[in-house]
Amino acid sequence: IRKNLLKYDDVNNEQRKIIYSQRDEVLAESTLQDYIEEMHREVMKGVIETYIPPESIHDQWDIPGLEHALRNDLGINLPVQEWLDADRRLDEEALVERISDSVIARYRDRRTQMGEESAAVLECNFMLSSLDRHWKDHLAAMDYLRQGIHLRGYAQKNPEQEYKKEAFNLFVSMLAVIKSDVVTDLSLVRLPT
Repeated sequence: IRKNLLKYDDVNNEQRKIIYSQRDEVLAESTLQDYIEEMHREVMKGVIETYIPPESIHDQWDIPGLEHALRNDLGINLPVQEWLDADRRLDEEALVERISDSVIARYRDRRTQMGEESAAVLECNFMLSSLDRHWKDHLAAMDYLRQGIHLRGYAQKNPEQEYKKEAFNLFVSMLAVIKSDVVTDLSLVRLPT
């Protein structure tokens, strides 16, 4: 039993090292602007893929849903349908690029309004808050997973391998949620006029 617990703890320890190194990087950096801009691009790609499936035809696109998601989740009104009407050759990659550029331009404008120092502190706080909150939730999910993983043995599966696979999927999902939370928080924060 101890031997199995150590194997499971090794998986948790590797993930802990990654999260703590990210925390240290956030605390060490004077500005997170480049990192957050990259997060914007990744999050926008995921949001757009929800409404515009990759390698799909125009009839399968949900443009009103995309515009609604951008307005509600990020607080930005983009005339995506007008862009498509104006340029029928606009494909999904060009659309992702155009929307991402617009969202990042808005982020830079809001950052300028806040001032460099205030923006850096706010970004750091949002990043650390999201990391800590989701890391705690992830640890609880990992504990829950560990309690029931032995049942996979009845299905002729190796519980240790299944635990590693499930833990990896949970970890990747957690990182995506952290990025999405930070982008959403920064997009919806109220700036004093």
